[in-house]
Amino acid sequence: MGARPRLDALAEHFTVLAYDARGHAESPPVTDESRYTYPLLSRDLRELLDHVGWDRTAMAGASMGAATQARVAMEEPDRVSSLVMARPGTSGTASAERLQLLFRLGGEALRTGGWDAVVGFLMTIPEAASERVGNPERVETLLKEWSRHDERSIAAALI
Repeated sequence: MGARPRLDALAEHFTVLAYDARGHAESPPVTDESRYTYPLLSRDLRELLDHVGWDRTAMAGASMGAATQARVAMEEPDRVSSLVMARPGTSGTASAERLQLLFRLGGEALRTGGWDAVVGFLMTIPEAASERVGNPERVETLLKEWSRHDERSIAAALI
């Protein structure tokens, strides 16, 4: 399930503000990896909050979005009432180093061969290959979700 049904469900009870981070979905492509820093991403989010006039809010995000909102919470703790984080980035452990390596290799696969190359790369990772055995539709679901984003932007974000 993508984010839209979750956002719609939340919007039944709360005021929801959702945006596409730089280089994602409907945002313009960003192919320069130096423009995917968390200081820049958190500035984007803080500027959006300023623009809509929200001084304090609950935040929810996944992956890069979770790490971005965590940075905003560290930079301006009075601005964030709570965090809901799904699949946040990690740092400082052996598993985080492995994850960063996988991101870089996935980004290179995307740069050189597109989404099909990413799937091929993922199938070399034992956990991903076993996931596909248990859920054969997962790859098609991921490809559909990923194809909403500009390949060059995602490659830059991963590297």
